[in-house]
Amino acid sequence: MALYEEVLAWSERLPPWRSDALRRLCVQGSWSDQDFVEILDLAKQHHGVRSAFLPVLQPVLFAADHFPAEASQDHTVVLQSLHSLTNVGKIPNSQALNFQLHGLTIVYGGNGTGKSGYARVLKQACRARSRGDVYANAYATDYQQLVPSAVIDFALDGAVAQTTWSNHRDNVPQPELRGISVFDGDCARHYLQSREAASFQPSALTYLQRLANGLNQALRPALQAEITGLATDTTPFSVIPFETDAGRAVHPIGPTTDLTRARELAALADEEQAERVRLPQEISEADPTARASLLDHAATRVDELASLITVVAGVVSDEAIDAKHQAHRAVVEAEAAERAASAMLQAGDATQLLPGTGQGPWALLFNAAREYSSSTAYPGQAFPVTCDDAVCVLCQQELSPEAQDRLQRFDHYIRDRAAETAQTARNAWLHMVREVASASVDFTVASNMLESLRARDPALPDDIQTSRSDCRATSVAQNCGGYWGMAGLS
Repeated sequence: MALYEEVLAWSERLPPWRSDALRRLCVQGSWSDQDFVEILDLAKQHHGVRSAFLPVLQPVLFAADHFPAEASQDHTVVLQSLHSLTNVGKIPNSQALNFQLHGLTIVYGGNGTGKSGYARVLKQACRARSRGDVYANAYATDYQQLVPSAVIDFALDGAVAQTTWSNHRDNVPQPELRGISVFDGDCARHYLQSREAASFQPSALTYLQRLANGLNQALRPALQAEITGLATDTTPFSVIPFETDAGRAVHPIGPTTDLTRARELAALADEEQAERVRLPQEISEADPTARASLLDHAATRVDELASLITVVAGVVSDEAIDAKHQAHRAVVEAEAAERAASAMLQAGDATQLLPGTGQGPWALLFNAAREYSSSTAYPGQAFPVTCDDAVCVLCQQELSPEAQDRLQRFDHYIRDRAAETAQTARNAWLHMVREVASASVDFTVASNMLESLRARDPALPDDIQTSRSDCRATSVAQNCGGYWGMAGLS
C-alpha cells in the first residue's frame, strides 16, 4: 500500500473536526487564524458544545483529492494565463497575466499595482511553503462578504485546460496545479526564520506531524482562555445560609446545580419586594440598635407562640385522636378477653371464687404477692411456694392441698397472655388519660401582639383565633365522648 493510501485509511479513524483540520492543512499548506477559530468550534461541537456560528459549521472530511500533489515525472504542466480576477485586491477583472511557455516571465511595476495579489493567488492554487492569504478590496463596503476568485489557463501534456480557483472554504484546487511549486519573498522568510530541523521526509508525513504537534499547541491558548473565563467566583453566594431552600439549591455550586430551581428562588415575590422597601426604612431609624432589640424580642415571642400552637395542635390533631381511639379499643378488647379467661378460671374451681377474681385489681394484688414472696418471704424460690412448710403470703396460714392447687392455677392464669395483654393495655390507657388530663388546649395572645402581626400579615391574627377556637372545640368534644370516664373499666 502506498504511503498516501495508508494516510488516507488512517484519516478515516479521525474525529470529524481533526479530519477537517487535516484537509485545510493539506489544501492550504497551513492554518490561518480564522481556521483555528473554526476548527475549535468544530471540536467543541464534537464534544456537545453548541456552535457559535450561524449557520452551524459542518466539517468537511479529508479525502484523496485533498492530498498536495507532488511534481510528476510522467506529466508536464505549464501555466499559460491568470485572468478574470474577481475581488482580488483592486486588480481589475479585465486584466490578465500571461506566462511565457518557454523561458522566464518577468512581472514588474510600482507598489500597489497588484504584483503580490497575483502571487498570492498562485500560491493558493498551486503549492507553496508559505501560502499567505488572498484579500478582497478593503475599500468595498461589503468587504467581509466578498470571495476572491480567478481563472487559470494551463497546458497538461500539451493539451489546453482551464480551472477556476476560489477562496471559498470548500474549494479544492486543481490537483495537477498543486504539482507546481511557487516561491516568493514570504517563502524565503519562512525558511530563514522558522526553527526547523533540516531533514527530508515525504510531504504526507510532514502534514501528519504538523497535525499531531502544531494543532494542539495552537488551540491550547484559546481553550485555556475559555476555561479561565468560565471560572465562577462563588464568594457572593457564601452569605446564603446552608439550611435555607436557597442555600440547599446553590451549595455547593457545580455541574449538578439545578439552575431552574436557583432562578426560581432568585425571583422575589410581591411581599418580598415590599419587605426590601421596608427594611431600609427601619434600618435608617435614629436608634437602630434599640429597634433591633425590639425586633429580637418580638421574634422570640412569635417563636414561643408558634411552639405553643404546635403543642396544642398536637394534642387535638387527627393523629392524636386516632391514637386515643386505638388505645380505647385495645383496652376494651383486652379486658373482654380477660373476663373470658376469668370465667374459665372460676369454672375450674369447685369453690365459688370471689367476684372479680382474675380481673384488674385482683391481678394487681396477686402480682404484689408475687413480688413480696420473691424478694422477702421466700427469696430465691419460684412463686408460688407450695411446699409442705410453706404458708400463704397473704393470709400467712398453712396451705391446704386445695389452696396449693388454687395458687398454682392462679399463677398460670396470671402468666397467661390474656391477663398480661389486658394489664398492658390498661397501663397504656391510664398513661394517656393522665397526659390528656394535664394538657391544656387553650392559649391567649396579647392584643398588641395580634396588631403587630396584622401589620405584617393581615389574615394571620384571624387565623390564630380560628385555630384557638377549633382546638377548644375539639377538646370539649373529646371530653364529652365518654372515654375519660372509662379509665376504670376493670
